[in-house]
Amino acid sequence: MDAVFIHQVQPLHLTFGWPEMEALAPDQRRKIVIFKDYIEAALGAFQRGLIAVQALSRIMHSARQDFLALEAAGSFESAEVQETERLRFNAHLEVAYQAGLSEGRPSLTATPRSANKKVQAFAGDCMVPAPPIPAPEGHPAGTIVRTPYGEGVVVSYDRIAGRYTLELNWKCRLHINHLRVRLPRTPDSSPERWGTLASTFKKAAQVLRRGSLDPKQAEDLQLENLDGGSSAGSDGDEDG
Repeated sequence: MDAVFIHQVQPLHLTFGWPEMEALAPDQRRKIVIFKDYIEAALGAFQRGLIAVQALSRIMHSARQDFLALEAAGSFESAEVQETERLRFNAHLEVAYQAGLSEGRPSLTATPRSANKKVQAFAGDCMVPAPPIPAPEGHPAGTIVRTPYGEGVVVSYDRIAGRYTLELNWKCRLHINHLRVRLPRTPDSSPERWGTLASTFKKAAQVLRRGSLDPKQAEDLQLENLDGGSSAGSDGDEDG
């Protein structure tokens, strides 16, 4: 037996036979591949010498097309689940691509046309990168938006990372996942409106200073001082 492939559909500690698998000798345990998607399965097969780099590349591109089809069909149970799966899928694409590069010749650059065709996913023994899945189109620069931490103006939007960079009124920037950004209920960019928002932004800085953000907030919220000084969580800039 060269390998056993097991599709993970629940946490490992709830998976049937998991304690017995953990107790296996190292040489036997290495033959077991736990995977969440076909890219992980293909990577496990490739690392064990069961498939060639061309097959790994084909599977990467095929899996990408399948993911796009699931998005188009609205198959994910929520936007949050879709975003989690998108980020995970892109991470697996990158790991598989780097593994393929270690065996194949220097990569070719995939064009948008070839990236959308399964049959053009490889050329010889070259590893052709599968483009990452982008997040949905976002609001253009200059748009006033609202977030759980107050309102701001869009500076830029990274569709691959799925993160906005927003400029807040109190000289700081907010980097946040696109799912947590909405248009204001009543758009208004007047100075009076910005003045009423300042206290909200200061409260966010105070929360940062106290270190009371939960792990999810800590991941999504990063503040950097536009003046090049101390961060929003440092002393001395609360009135900025």
